[in-house]
Amino acid sequence: GGGDAAGRARLLVALCRARNIHARVVSAVSLSADTPPAIHRWAEAWIPDGTNDKQGRWVPACPTYGHYGTRGWPPTYLVVR
Repeated sequence: GGGDAAGRARLLVALCRARNIHARVVSAVSLSADTPPAIHRWAEAWIPDGTNDKQGRWVPACPTYGHYGTRGWPPTYLVVR
């Protein structure tokens, strides 16, 4: 598929929101010893704990590189808030 990381993240956020799942785009700088710093974007979806929508957590999902959930998430991303 085409598109850059920002476009893919926005599409995933739109698909989540269409299913009434709270979602947002996250921007970060990718820091690696062997490549120059680069901006990267992915989506996060709010997953409630049980039946209480106010308690839960943001779960990352990167459609560009196939990283989903917190396991195996690259430690080289510095989130920009």
